Amino acid sequence: MTLNHTDAAKISQLKTAFVYNFVRFSKWPEGTFDNNTFVIGHLGSQEKSFIKSLEKKTFKKNTVKVIAINDAQSIETCHLIYISSDGEYNNDFLKNIKTPTLLVGDKKGFIKKGGMIEFVNINNKIRFKIDQKRAESLGLKISAQLLKLAVKDK
Repeated sequence: MTLNHTDAAKISQLKTAFVYNFVRFSKWPEGTFDNNTFVIGHLGSQEKSFIKSLEKKTFKKNTVKVIAINDAQSIETCHLIYISSDGEYNNDFLKNIKTPTLLVGDKKGFIKKGGMIEFVNINNKIRFKIDQKRAESLGLKISAQLLKLAVKDK
């Protein structure tokens, strides 16, 4: 499917709303936001504008800071990592994350590689899958409301 500029803008707006609500309906362990900053790490070049637009928001009463992920140290400061479809990482990258970090991605098979929330296209609609066990393994709790909206694997 080839997207024109208007379609791409709508998809970016939709993904922004999704990510905002992923955070809104997820809970991090006590003490996670001690410095009053919610850090979003971004890997890949696509959709940078939609991730950057989240800097204008506040999450959980914290100011949002968006950083580019370029080393293992920057990962440890992130509360959410978004990996766009062109983001390159090795197979162990996601599985090696041990801090309470919400892992969201666009790549097919993202959950199987250790991600938590994977955007999927179903009948030309943006939907998402959730791996609740992976989220819980890092101390995150995803609300039942959000889990109900997720696409289930058959």
